[in-house]
Amino acid sequence: MTACGDEDAGIAAFRHDFAGRRTLHSYAAEPAVERRAGDRMSERVFGFRTESPRTPYICIWRDPVLHRPGAEPARPSQILMACSFGTAPWTPPSSLVEEASERMRRDEATMRVKWVGEGGGYRMTEFQIEIRDAESLTAFRSAHGAAEIPALNFAKAEIVFPASSGDPLGFRISASVPARQNPGDSAREPTVSLTAEGTALPIPLWLLY
Repeated sequence: MTACGDEDAGIAAFRHDFAGRRTLHSYAAEPAVERRAGDRMSERVFGFRTESPRTPYICIWRDPVLHRPGAEPARPSQILMACSFGTAPWTPPSSLVEEASERMRRDEATMRVKWVGEGGGYRMTEFQIEIRDAESLTAFRSAHGAAEIPALNFAKAEIVFPASSGDPLGFRISASVPARQNPGDSAREPTVSLTAEGTALPIPLWLLY
């Protein structure tokens, strides 16, 4: 369950029909060549060294309960997948202000999905999508908690869950989702159709998140 092997295809793809049809991509997390302002700030505040990824468009997962540096691989009790998608594996400037300014001019999407272990399998408890269309300067947000997920229109939700904290997660998800600013809010228009598929890799220990 992976995207094509060339660099532009990355490890995951996200297709949507918000403000026109777009296909965006996500890439494997690799350390940036230059440490960025956020890395230096984190080291000053928290006292340990982290690094930003070369491109912000990465697809990773972690167990929010058991993830800790040096832990032995184990079956996840929870799974939190976070993917960011863009049109190309762009490398941001070192300055956080310059990065924020440039990202406003880019088509981007993020997907956050959480599952909790239940009865030998996993149950989805969170599903969030955000899409920004730079040309029209509009954004779409669809955030759903455990109470709203049963009502979502999933045409496909095929997940290959990791057997341990060191394994990748494969996914192929197709859905039509309404706008919902926060879990618990009423659903509203527009409704966006999307397909996300590929691989989420275990979060590397060096990553600033």
